[in-house]
Amino acid sequence: MSKVSRFVLAATLALAAGGCSTAVQGTPTPSNPAPQAGSSEANPLASVVSCDLLGKILQGLDYPPAAPDIINKKQACSTHKPGGANVLLQVSPGFAYDERRTNPSKTKVGDIHGRKAIQVRDLGGAPRGCDVKLEVKPHSNVSITVISETTTEQDCSLVDELATRLEPMLPKI
Repeated sequence: MSKVSRFVLAATLALAAGGCSTAVQGTPTPSNPAPQAGSSEANPLASVVSCDLLGKILQGLDYPPAAPDIINKKQACSTHKPGGANVLLQVSPGFAYDERRTNPSKTKVGDIHGRKAIQVRDLGGAPRGCDVKLEVKPHSNVSITVISETTTEQDCSLVDELATRLEPMLPKI
């Protein structure tokens, strides 16, 4: 090892050792403690039941009772009206309303009653279907998806009506 290398190593070790100070009494605490897991602040959607919400927003539209999703029973619920549309409601704790946007040209950003929302048209590359995601702070969303055999415009019209009915039922933080 050269003299220069030894000097740099020694200086680095001296600085590292000298950087330590005496211990301070007490317990460290963050200035903004994180919400406790399971709290309504950590998951504002913890008490939301997707099938209950979907049933309420579909009242008067002659849809059969909603059923939990086969894969995501706690967070997603859907129904289908023969000759009408498939309607899905999903609660997504831990995912902001504007995450996972795949096609910005089919996306419209806006709000419903002051709550941030995003509408996505022509779902999955299909020439129909519409979805609205509503923000639930601090970092969650609830989405409504409508897919039918009609047109994107009709699907979006229905999903906008349902999102407008849904918004006042969501937690406000």
